[in-house]
Formats: sequence, structure tokens, C-alpha cells
Amino acid sequence: MRGRVRGFRGAPNSQWEVLVAGARTHLSAADQSRLAQALAAPLDWEQLLELAFHHDVAPLLLRAFETIDLPAVIPASILTSLRRARAANALRNTLLFDELARLLDWARSRRIDVIALKGAALAEKVYGDRGLRPMRDLDLLVRPEQVAHVEQFLIARGYGLNREWSRAEDWHRRHDYHLAYRKQPDGLPALCIELHWDLVVPSWICRPDLDGIWARAVPATIAGIDSMTLSPADTLLHLCLHACKHKLTSGLRPLCDIAEVVRHHSGRIDWIAVTRRALQWRTGSFTYVPLVLSRELLGAPVPDHALDDLAATSFDRRIVRAAAQVLAQHPRDASLFPDFFDLMWSRSMGERRRVLTKLFSRDVVARRYGISHESARVWLRYPQRLGYLCRSYGPELARFLRFGRGAHAHAYQRFLLTRFLRPLETMKRPGHTERG
Repeated sequence: MRGRVRGFRGAPNSQWEVLVAGARTHLSAADQSRLAQALAAPLDWEQLLELAFHHDVAPLLLRAFETIDLPAVIPASILTSLRRARAANALRNTLLFDELARLLDWARSRRIDVIALKGAALAEKVYGDRGLRPMRDLDLLVRPEQVAHVEQFLIARGYGLNREWSRAEDWHRRHDYHLAYRKQPDGLPALCIELHWDLVVPSWICRPDLDGIWARAVPATIAGIDSMTLSPADTLLHLCLHACKHKLTSGLRPLCDIAEVVRHHSGRIDWIAVTRRALQWRTGSFTYVPLVLSRELLGAPVPDHALDDLAATSFDRRIVRAAAQVLAQHPRDASLFPDFFDLMWSRSMGERRRVLTKLFSRDVVARRYGISHESARVWLRYPQRLGYLCRSYGPELARFLRFGRGAHAHAYQRFLLTRFLRPLETMKRPGHTERG
């Protein structure tokens, strides 16, 4: 089976084993046995807690601990921290779903079509409990011609365009696929809504079939209101694409979404449609890798034939292992400056020039400091730019060079992953730099 990738599980770390064993809504008998075995090993509990928050799976981990009757080995302080995190997440999600209910009810009364994406579509129906799926915002897809109407509703509700994007608003409306709106209720967490009119930027080589997506959307009751979600196949494709957009390094939660969707719709997913549509959208490899990771790390029941159909004969199987290794790295070890890898290992002088241009071109420096690229003052900013890069990445590069072969091996994994995901760099907005 050429679609099958064996022999990877991430770093051989007890904390990681507990995390991947517990990051699911329901544990089978085999899952419970695996989790109990992982908990019996010596553990750094504080690091486990840190990993649970970093990977955004703290509520799932607590659910898993409760499933196995909270063995006495788990420190009370760890359980307290996880319970507080679950309560905070439940509060945020309650506020978000209250806002969602108002928006969906308003949209329905005006015959405005809205498709709930990601967490808004998954928390109730797939996870079965709003508190289990952390959410930072609501992602909603509307038809392009109806965006202005929904924006007016949001503004009337006290939302404003996210300040992070305010300077580039015109650019986003012309070249992007969504806008972010935010409001800050007194004494409560900020509420954010991302309003999508497409799933990817128009310039991206991957092209989801937007007309087909709307035609295939399925009715769903969300936040108590009749609405729509993506079809199961389109949901999977979108989640895989989103995981790759975020470089497969934003933690386990995107893979948990994929695994839970596969389990929830088990037997009802048209895998032939998934593979055919992925190839039509030009997302074959970007669907294959997240599906393999979800199966091998989280037990998602993805059939072999689907992976066989998605795996191109020229696909570098090291990419999956690299992604698993990068995911399993401790957060403090996972932030090495990725462009440095291109300068070290790229065989192309063009790639090296690309990195230097990305860091030091006149346009980049001008955008970074908010001045005209035609102004002579740009040159005065170069020392500041160099100082920023040294402060931001100097300690990491020093550690990388000091730790020798082991650090080089981790760095090379990130290099492979970065090179594989290079086509997605067009997702970056203007002025976006390596860390902002």
C-alpha cells in the first residue's frame, strides 16, 4: 500500500504519549489501556500541562482523565489547572455561540446564506460538547454579494474591523478571502468573527470549487438556529487545507478536528469524492499529509484506499515523519528561524536570494516600519531591522549551533516541512514578516 506510512509516532516522550492517547472525545478500551500505560511512566506533569495548552487539547485531556476515573497518579494541581481551562473555554464558547445564534437568526430572517466553518460547525455536532473544542473566533462563509449586509449587522452589534488588519483593509477586500471583526464586551473575553467569502486567496494555486461547495452544503441546526455546514467531504478537505495553511505546526487540535470528523461521519464519508475533489482542487498532498497524521497519531479511521489514491508516486514520504517530529517537539524547541534553514541547505541560489529579499528588501523594510518605499528614510531603518532580527532569533540560532547534531536533525525536519508547504506562502498578508 503506497499510501501507508509506518514507523513514526513523534518524539519518544512520555508526556507526548499521554497527550496523543488522550486527545479524543471518546476512548475505546484500547485507547484507555494505552493512556493508562502512558500515565504509569515517569512524567513531567508541568511539561504535560504546558503541552496540553500549547496543542489546544486541555479540555480533551481532562475528559480522557475522567474517562479512566482520574487515577491517583495525576496531581491535584494538574487537574485543577485543566478544570479551570475547561471552565474558561466553556465561558468563551458560550459567548461566541450566543453571538452566533443572533447572527444566524438575523441572516435567516433576511434569507442570507451562512455556512458555519471549523469550530462553529464542529463543537456541538462533532465534538458533542461545546466545552471540548477550544475556539478563538467564529468562522463563517457567506456569498460574496452578501458580505456587505453581514458587515452592517456586525457593526450594528458593536464589532469593528480587527485593528491588526485596519491598514490593509482595501487590500484584503481586493485580494484576500476574509476579514476579521472584533468587539470587547466589558469584563468579558473579546469576541471575534471572521467573515469569509472564499476559502483561499484568489492568487493561490489551490482552487476549491466554491460553487460546488455551496451546492453541496448540508442543513444543520447550530446554536439552536437552522443553518448550514459544509458537506462531510468538503469539511475534511477544508480542515486539511487549513492545517497545512498553518504549516502543520499549530498543534494537535487541527488534527483532532480531522480525526473527530472522520469518526463522527464514519461510514458516511464518500472517500472517492474526497480523493477526486482533492485532486480537482489541487490539494492532493495537502490532504494526504494531515489525514495520515490524524490516523497514525490519533487513530482516525481513514481507509487505506483513500491514502493510496491521494499519495502521488513522487511524494517524499519523509514529509510525514518530519511533520510528526515537529509536532512532537517542545514549544520552546519548535521556533527556530525557518528561513535560516533555506540559507543553510537550499541547493538553489535563487532560494537564498529569496530569503535575503524577504528579510532585507527595500519594500519589506518600508512596509515593516510604515514608510514609503521611495523615501530615503528607508535606508536609516536597516540598522533597526538588523537589530530586530538579531534580538528575535539570535538566542535561538546560538542554541541551534551549540547543540550540534541533534539540533541539526530537528532543523532539517523543519526544513523539509517548510519546503513542502512553500506553495502556501501566498497566504501571507502584505507587511507580514516572520514574527510580525
